[in-house]
Amino acid sequence: MSMNTTPLEPLTSFRQQMYQLFTRRRDALFDLTDALLTTGAVLSPAHLSLAASFQRSWGSIYDALVDGKIDGQAVETLLAKQTPPEDT
Repeated sequence: MSMNTTPLEPLTSFRQQMYQLFTRRRDALFDLTDALLTTGAVLSPAHLSLAASFQRSWGSIYDALVDGKIDGQAVETLLAKQTPPEDT
């Protein structure tokens, strides 16, 4: 890692690239992704709106699930490019 980069730069870059792959209802889908990754088991999608990472109303979850669009092939390609961090 060079002196100009931070340890979080690869994660920041990944999140920015992932965000671009959500083409409709992008913000709600991204919040929903964060909620899914940081919350344990929930009874319904509406319960994800209680997660600290979800910054919208519960109704936007359903809007995102119904109207949201994700480029699935591009997500697979992005995930395949990720490598685990090297041990230091």
